Amino acid sequence: MSILDALILGIVQGLTEFFPVSSSGHLVMTEHVLGLRVPGIFFEIAVHVATLTSVLIVYRQKLLALLRGLVVRGEGSTLPYVGKLVLATIPAVVIGLGFKDWFAARFEEPVFAGTMVLVTGSFVWSTRWGRPGGTTPLWEALPIIIAAGIAALAGTAAPFLAVLAVEPSHDFAAGLGPGAVRARAEALPFRTGSIDVAVSLSSIRHVADRRAALAELRRVVRPGGVCLIVELDPAADRRRVRNHAERLRTAVLRASFRPLVVRTAPPAQAIAALARAAGWSEVELEDDPVQPVYLMRLS
Repeated sequence: MSILDALILGIVQGLTEFFPVSSSGHLVMTEHVLGLRVPGIFFEIAVHVATLTSVLIVYRQKLLALLRGLVVRGEGSTLPYVGKLVLATIPAVVIGLGFKDWFAARFEEPVFAGTMVLVTGSFVWSTRWGRPGGTTPLWEALPIIIAAGIAALAGTAAPFLAVLAVEPSHDFAAGLGPGAVRARAEALPFRTGSIDVAVSLSSIRHVADRRAALAELRRVVRPGGVCLIVELDPAADRRRVRNHAERLRTAVLRASFRPLVVRTAPPAQAIAALARAAGWSEVELEDDPVQPVYLMRLS
């Protein structure tokens, strides 16, 4: 393998690691296209260590939060979440120990790797018809967990979820990094049906044409996807308003928060009516019991 070949494989690994393509199957197929025969697994381990390092750096805050949550009990505990991760890993371990020789022999076959990419892609695509909201019974989740174990061993596991976050503040959006896109809410630069989950946190109040913005969100969110709107509730009682106002830094901000900020927010029923007019068929509304906000789920 030449330096150019190694460079091409490294670029392919870096570009596809975070896409819903595969984990290692793309390397097998690329090696076949280039006519390479890479002995052993040292090179694949090296490129995977490189992408793993980038993941650890990018998600270091979330990983640290998961670790801290393991020692917390009650609200804020991450133990149930980590437990599900462990549960999802068990099938891969069992299948790996039982069929490691068979998978090792099949792993270098490009046809097998390509087939498994299609199989895994089918499972990922099938989540579009999953149950919206709520929790999934374990017996329904087991086929997916087992499939994930097989896919991981076949080098094709790569879950994917497209999320759109709506942020009106230029300063806040700048903190999101180079992936942030600045655009008008009434004309989002995304393909129709390309978003799984859209989140608007105290943003809809700043839009000039709210119905047009909600219609744009309806366009870019795929059928079966959801849009979550969190907005200040002008009907919130004084207790909920006070819970938030007490955290503000100055007496002037605390005194003006209710009359100038909360009371000027768009009422939930008004936003719900605009959402229905914009094409959202299901509108679920829930008041936050502590903070002066409401959560609206559109689907």
